[in-house]
Amino acid sequence: RPQLARLHRLNHTVDPISGKKISFGLVRFANINPLVDVARELIRLGAETGQRIHLCVYHSRHPLLVRSAIEQRLDRLLNRKKPDAIFADPEVQQRLAGSAENDHLFVVLATAVAEVGRDHDYDWAIVEPSSMRSIIQLAGRVRRHRPEKYLTPNLLLLDTNIAHLTNGPGKPAFFRPGFEHQSQAHFQLTSHRLGELLTADQLKTIDASSRIRQRDALCPTSNLVDLEHARLRELMQGAAPGKDDSSQPVLRWWTTNVHLSGYLQRRDPFRQDNLGRQRYGLLPDDEGEIGFYRFGDDGQPVAVDHLLHPTSIEPGPGLSLWGEPDYVAALAGLAESRGMELRVCAERFGALDLPLKGAEDGLRVDEEWGYHPVLGFSRYR
Repeated sequence: RPQLARLHRLNHTVDPISGKKISFGLVRFANINPLVDVARELIRLGAETGQRIHLCVYHSRHPLLVRSAIEQRLDRLLNRKKPDAIFADPEVQQRLAGSAENDHLFVVLATAVAEVGRDHDYDWAIVEPSSMRSIIQLAGRVRRHRPEKYLTPNLLLLDTNIAHLTNGPGKPAFFRPGFEHQSQAHFQLTSHRLGELLTADQLKTIDASSRIRQRDALCPTSNLVDLEHARLRELMQGAAPGKDDSSQPVLRWWTTNVHLSGYLQRRDPFRQDNLGRQRYGLLPDDEGEIGFYRFGDDGQPVAVDHLLHPTSIEPGPGLSLWGEPDYVAALAGLAESRGMELRVCAERFGALDLPLKGAEDGLRVDEEWGYHPVLGFSRYR
């Protein structure tokens, strides 16, 4: 929380109408469950004295219509090609006028969905590291529409990730997402501290040059950038002599006749999820009550309310929730605008895919989920 306040203090702009200070910040997490845990704690703590935090939780485990509504709002507010246009937005003005605080921080807690595919411009960001590639992608969302020279610090990197703090030293941490390998020692890092994994030059300038141009001698076990170059080289060219060659490098597509068979596709299916995923949905019953449903192989939904654990949150002082629509109201509005029955609309736009817990005796085992409209779905613990 102090770092949010610090970055806001350094990178805010002043609303010409009210004279209040405003900034938009992004805090990027590697995984959803830790994101939700931090969101809960930040909501409980609230903002520092004299500040108002407007908090948005953005990741892939929201129902489709909720995620779409969040993205539409962010697309509108984070278009900074005309920097002063943000102050004319009715929602921003309503929030500035709705509280007495002079400093307003619009904070988005997000996973990698914020890194690619969204043309968003933030004033500042905090990054939980996964790879140099993700750091570069995230840095590209800071002042994205304002290319003029800017010397004030606006990007903070955590020195390690939550997986390292949870798993302890000596175990791989920069994977799923990341390039570290869980079993091949030559692709495992000896440290998980960015201060030891990146050179001063790599830390000084966060741009794509380090991912385009590799160093003369790679040290994939002691440098995060070198690890990524080495992993991609093996993927494209195959393992070096004496190294485990259990992978199927891309070059086999054009150096062998493997394309005449379906072997590689069967061995490594596109976007394969080893645990598998299951489609669920928040659907109304005959009385209009929203329940949790699992879609079967035949596409028919079956009620599984026992798998869902609704959770509650109590915002602390100076904290407002921002970004999430009221699900029932949003569903009703969408159904009306598209001329669809409420249930049919929910089956299509109130659905989402969630990971399975595993499989036993060939049968899929469902995970249990915690849910709050603001926080989305996270594994229930």
